[in-house]
Amino acid sequence: TERPTPTMASVAAASAAVVVFGAWYGRKCAAPVGQFSDFTEPPKTWGDALLRLHEVVRISWAEALSKLGIWRLDHLLAIRHLSSLDLSAEIAETVRKNGTLVEGEAWAAQLELINVAMWYSRSLRGARSIQQIAAKLDPSHAQILLSQLRPAILQPAYVLFRDTAAKELFFVIRGTHSVRDTVTSLTANSRPHHTIGPDGNPVLGHAHSGFLTTARWLAKNTRDDLARAMADNPGYRLTIVGHSLGAGTAVLLTQILRQQGGGGG
Repeated sequence: TERPTPTMASVAAASAAVVVFGAWYGRKCAAPVGQFSDFTEPPKTWGDALLRLHEVVRISWAEALSKLGIWRLDHLLAIRHLSSLDLSAEIAETVRKNGTLVEGEAWAAQLELINVAMWYSRSLRGARSIQQIAAKLDPSHAQILLSQLRPAILQPAYVLFRDTAAKELFFVIRGTHSVRDTVTSLTANSRPHHTIGPDGNPVLGHAHSGFLTTARWLAKNTRDDLARAMADNPGYRLTIVGHSLGAGTAVLLTQILRQQGGGGG
């Protein structure tokens, strides 16, 4: 029988402590712990943050790790290693073999817009300050209008760029970058979510709980700033983009803002 290493024991002890605290805090708040997977707002206190972490540990074990037989530290490290591999060449080859070639000026323009948007998205990776991001920009056509680089649980880092050459506003939501972002990503239970289809009828479905709550927080806290930026820059389009956590949140935020704005633009 394999004996646990000190690191494995530490991880297990920390997880157990989180679970015990979450159960105690849930009873103290007179709310069943099992219902805390329905979070709709970011945590406001350290107790709430630890309770969220308790739910992450509980859900990760109950709905994923125990079913897959993944519990050892080397299993988790192997998953982390595989997830960090660059498979862009393999993906490109699969698309080349199985995809459909599209041509035309409209597609070329759309692909150019995507390329520019992803460049802005990549500019946030690894950046610790807004000065580091600004240093990557060409000041002749790119400016930062809004920024928040101090993420919290369910509150990601983001930057609003203005590109005068493309006449676009790019609202970039950063992907998983910190422990707080990781907790958001791991709050992965499914929650009911709906959007409005092209015909005006509701489309019912489910969404990643952490991404959905994050998108709702962004809609609540940045909508006025985004609307003001659009008003100050007539003729510009707003494009919401991101990577990883940021990409999932960007899709949901776009849906929410379209619904709140009463249109599909």
